[in-house]
Amino acid sequence: MAFGDSVSDDPASPAASTLASSVSITALSSDVSHPSVSIQGVKETSWGTAALLDKTSNNYAAWSRHVVRILRLSSGLDLYLDKSFSAPDSRLEPRANRNWNINDAAVQAFLLMKCTPSEHPFVENCVSSRDIWSTLQKCHVHQ
Repeated sequence: MAFGDSVSDDPASPAASTLASSVSITALSSDVSHPSVSIQGVKETSWGTAALLDKTSNNYAAWSRHVVRILRLSSGLDLYLDKSFSAPDSRLEPRANRNWNINDAAVQAFLLMKCTPSEHPFVENCVSSRDIWSTLQKCHVHQ
């Protein structure tokens, strides 16, 4: 290839296939025995008589503080509410990525269990616990 020649965008082109074959991603060996993310459960024993989130009760501030405390006590699951905490790369850490997704699903279920059914339509299209958290925050803080 001479200077100024362009690389084809066609993945079947010789230049593209050479480039693709030279890039190899191998999962980290530590992911099998010691994944960077382990499966955690939500320890909800301290919910007590706290009210479920309900827009008509205007209880978002107290509810959100309680949720964060419980998730923090659940081995740091409150991190799943933070937009900067993302899943590990599934190509490098497939087991850690799987564990991250299991934890995120547990946090999603916990959040939904702690809301009245009238809140569920607001979050039915959310795909992560962070999405649910931020959507509920927008619904309640910006009313």
